[in-house]
Formats: sequence, C-alpha cells, structure tokens
Amino acid sequence: MKREDFPKRFAHFLLFGLIFLACQTTLPPSISASQSLSPTPTYTPQPTASQTFTPLPPRPSITIENVDQIIPITTITSDEFTPGGVAWSPDGTKLAISGYHNTIIVETNSWSEILRLPLSSGKISWSPDGSKLATVSNGLQVWNVVENKHVFSYRDQESPSWIPLFVSWSPDGSLIAVGGGEDWTVSIIEAQTGELVQELQDLFGPAWGGSWSPDGRRFATGGLADQIIIYDASNWNQEMNLRAEYNFLKSLSWSPSGAYLVSDNAGSGFGEIKIWDTLTGIEYLDLGEVSEGDDIWDVIWSPEGNMIAAGGGTTATGLFTLPEIKIWDWTKGDLIKILLGLNEPEYEEGGSYGVFIDVDWSFDGARLAAMSSNSVVYVWGLPEEK
Repeated sequence: MKREDFPKRFAHFLLFGLIFLACQTTLPPSISASQSLSPTPTYTPQPTASQTFTPLPPRPSITIENVDQIIPITTITSDEFTPGGVAWSPDGTKLAISGYHNTIIVETNSWSEILRLPLSSGKISWSPDGSKLATVSNGLQVWNVVENKHVFSYRDQESPSWIPLFVSWSPDGSLIAVGGGEDWTVSIIEAQTGELVQELQDLFGPAWGGSWSPDGRRFATGGLADQIIIYDASNWNQEMNLRAEYNFLKSLSWSPSGAYLVSDNAGSGFGEIKIWDTLTGIEYLDLGEVSEGDDIWDVIWSPEGNMIAAGGGTTATGLFTLPEIKIWDWTKGDLIKILLGLNEPEYEEGGSYGVFIDVDWSFDGARLAAMSSNSVVYVWGLPEEK
C-alpha cells in the first residue's frame, strides 16, 4: 500500500466502525405477534386492514435521455436517524427510513411521517405487496404496516449479539434473506412463520450484500472475502462462485432481466464497479476505478435496466468526503450524471465528511432516494409537470 493511500483507507475503516457501532442496539423482552405499535402523535387515524393510500399520479421515469433534468425533490433530517437504510414501498406512496432504534415511514406526497416502528437500526426491505416491512437490529424483525403490528422476530441462537448487515425479501414474498455481521452465515427465513429454512455457510467472511434474482430462482451474496456466490434457490446448491478479487464488497444488484449482476468494491481506496454475466459467471464489464479517492457503498440497477446508480463519497478536503451518487449508462460504460449531497453538516476544516451508504430507486423509476452516513436522506426526481 502506498504511503499516501493510508489516510484514505484509515478514514474508510473508521467510518465503517462508527456505522457498525451506531447499529448496536439491545432488544427489550420479546414482543408477541399481536402487540400493536405506538403510533406517532401526528399519525391519525390508526391504520386498518382496509386502509388504502391515494395512488400517486403517473410520473415520468428517469431515463438516459432526461437524466440531466434530475433535481432535488426533498431532504429529510431527524435527530432520530442513525446511518441505516432507505426503501420505497412497491406502490411508491411511502418511503421507509431506518433511524435510531426506529424505522420511520413517510408518505411521499407531503413527506410527513405516518408510522414509526421500533427495534431497527440497519437495512430494510418491503414485502412485494407492500403490506409488511423487514428490519434488522439484534436479529430480524418483521412488521405488518397495514395493521400496525409486529409479526415475528428471528435471532441466531448461537450468536445472541448478531447484527445483520443486510435484509432482502424474495420477489414472490415467501422468503427473507438476512445476514452479515459477526455471523458469517446468511439465513433464509420463511416470511409467514419466521422459521429458518436454510443457512448458507460458504463465505470466507461476513456477508455484506445479498440480492434475489428478479424471478426469485437464484440468490447472490458476497462480502469481505473476494468472492460472490450464486445459489439455486430451489435446493440451495451453489451455482457459481465468482472470484471478485475485491477487498470489501458492500452490495450486489441484479439487472431487471436477471442476465447480469453488478457488484461494488470499496476496500482499496478506489471505488470499482463490475458487471457479471450470470449465465456464464464471466466478468462482462469492468467500469474500472470510478475515480481515485472515491468509495462505493451501494449499487442498484434502474428499473428500466439501462442505468446503474452507485452511491458513495468523493474526496473533498483531506480526509473529508462529500456524499455522491454516480449514474452510469452501463451499455456504453459512460458516466452520465453525478448527484451530490450538499446538505451535510459542515466542519471547521471546510469540508463535509460523509458518504451515501444506501440508495434505492422507486419501482416506477421516477425517483431516487439515498441516506448519507450523517443520516441525511435525499430524494431526487424530474421536475413536476405544471
């Protein structure tokens, strides 16, 4: 390692450590499946099983042709937040934000809080029908957000302090994958009962990312070890073991067609993005070093399938970084848009310290949301038609 690279790598692992420690939380006594949550004072009336939200008006999708027109839609800050995750509901009417021991759900017309769920400090994932939300803290928590109830908890009995680093609901809604942290396994959980279906124990280090193929037939995971494993979800046999030659893989995302998988590398002081052919296991495209000093923490494919958004940070001043999202036309390997997090806390040294740790594209492709390591949530989209 070059002497001049040491400050960047030190800052990177310091940030990882701070985020990991921020996620430490202690569960209270177990919650019964019928126990209701306490809504926030602004949330009236209580949700019922029959409650529906007003559908959003059709919005134009972000495309390669109009990506230059993206503008900030809103910025959400709260003392309740810790670095965790953001996730759009499947119908786009709600945005879930994991906060300090809470997940806050906001309505996306007014951006006002409508529900608050406890016991959460990390990644989050909606069920495909939008009725439930999976969160992580010391284990997995599943909530019914329509009836305002806790459904079940799952904890690794052999690792009582287990803090998962990712959670992902299968496309058909039947399974939940959760893994990472001190436990090197990935647990596949039955989404209705909370029963353990399968434990994946083939990684040589903690799993940082996991993603289902769009048809739900395969599951990919990777992490600190320089490998990406693709499983057959019908029998949980390994289909492929990709040698990524990464120091620190943080996320994976399947293309909408299921033909490709994008992965990131953030452990070398140079953010890298690679695209894999999931039929052959061959590296299809290497976008190379995004730029010197950049970190990549999350990658996601656009719903349309021709763009990739990579969230992370770019060096601003010395050890300080500025959160940024880079959007690529992956079919040509071209960088077509950069979005910066300009509302970060300022430091006396004149720079902002932060990276985007989680990025999510709305299912209609119209909006992009990201959370920074300073717990600021940004939303971008196209200008509203008048």
